Amino acid sequence: GTLADSDPLHLEVFKERLVAEGFVGGPQYQGRTNPIDDEFFTNHLCGRSDVDVLTELFPDCSEAEIARMAMEKDVIFQERAEKGNMKCVKGLENLLATVKSKGVRCVAVTNASRGNAEQMMQALQLSVEFVDVVIGSECKDPKPDPAPYQAGLRALGLDPHECFAVEDSPSGARAAVAAGIATVGVLTRQEAQVLQDSGVALTIEDFDDEKLWKELGWDR
Repeated sequence: GTLADSDPLHLEVFKERLVAEGFVGGPQYQGRTNPIDDEFFTNHLCGRSDVDVLTELFPDCSEAEIARMAMEKDVIFQERAEKGNMKCVKGLENLLATVKSKGVRCVAVTNASRGNAEQMMQALQLSVEFVDVVIGSECKDPKPDPAPYQAGLRALGLDPHECFAVEDSPSGARAAVAAGIATVGVLTRQEAQVLQDSGVALTIEDFDDEKLWKELGWDR
């Protein structure tokens, strides 16, 4: 969701898969007739790993059942993302071109599965080559735990104060902040206050936002 607003597609697939799996509410969801809507997705699911979400929604299912559901959701998402016209968040191409010209190294840190992450990055045809793609589920714990960002720092060989992170979800922001990294919140879906409460130092509307470029000290 930080590089492209993929959340609407995640919401669409989650809705279908939850209905197919018989999800009707559970104690904390008060028997919703439509298991999730846009508001529920934004407030409770956005930015979290699929396994964490499904484990919460289906507490009586085994790890194997959760893994199956996550895999099936992944397959459908990747098929539709490949057919769809996924677009970068406004200004991303220019930011990455500037990053590349300045020799700034980048790591992608995500709670998406590796298949989803690689498929999305290929579809977006990003101009910058990432040093590494860190997958939350392949770390000790996914975001909001700082472990994925700590892995990213190790891949870069840098200290937290030498980096900045960009996040669009509370879980991602909390992870980066907990790793000691100055974090920018991009408002693709969340309200500014939600990301500020998660510890971001700056919120921007998109990557063209003048506040970002002024903070970096770069010319657009």
